[in-house]
Amino acid sequence: MPDLAAFIRARTRPGLVPHCEHTAYTAILSEHQHTTSVPADWLGAAGEKPSATPWGCRTCHQDDGVVLPHGWCKTLQALAAIWAARPDHQQALATPPDTAAGGWYPVPQEDSSGQPA
Repeated sequence: MPDLAAFIRARTRPGLVPHCEHTAYTAILSEHQHTTSVPADWLGAAGEKPSATPWGCRTCHQDDGVVLPHGWCKTLQALAAIWAARPDHQQALATPPDTAAGGWYPVPQEDSSGQPA
């Protein structure tokens, strides 16, 4: 099952949406990359309830350079809400980011024409 970023990316590929929309979605996904590299001690530290979602947005959930485990940020949730009626939407919300490529969810590169490189 794709995670939320992959869910959005699959629905905004070049050819499925106008080039300007694809460019906008790519820019937003780039600014809101999610990571599973959160501080282990935060997952239950200082009387806090342990987080059930050990991932967070490097833009929205950052505190002094540390990404806190708050799950998918409201920005990506709002983008994905466009497709909320799809049966796989809720599953994408519950799926952790695919960070196998080094920690941050990779944003695909494009050539000068806007096509995937």
